[in-house]
Amino acid sequence: MRMRIGWALRLAAVVLVLQVAVARRTLAPYAQPELAAAQKEAAFLSERLAPDEALLAVTTSYWSYFTRRPSVHLIIADPARFAEAISEAWAGRPTA
Repeated sequence: MRMRIGWALRLAAVVLVLQVAVARRTLAPYAQPELAAAQKEAAFLSERLAPDEALLAVTTSYWSYFTRRPSVHLIIADPARFAEAISEAWAGRPTA
């Protein structure tokens, strides 16, 4: 009985490794080029940004994660949608 369980576990491990390899190869073309850039430039930006400075990028979450800085999101929209987005963003902020 133990021999069958050991064989089954080895087979499951091999199948898992093959599935991971196929998944990585399949997803490789969809990798975000900005992710690699954020990883490469994180140290440079962290050294040069002041504590209260943020950065603006197309995919801000990558840059914010690797530089441990806040993100700034640029909204490009028609005036009505822009006004709506700004009012929603400022609605939750405390007033001074």
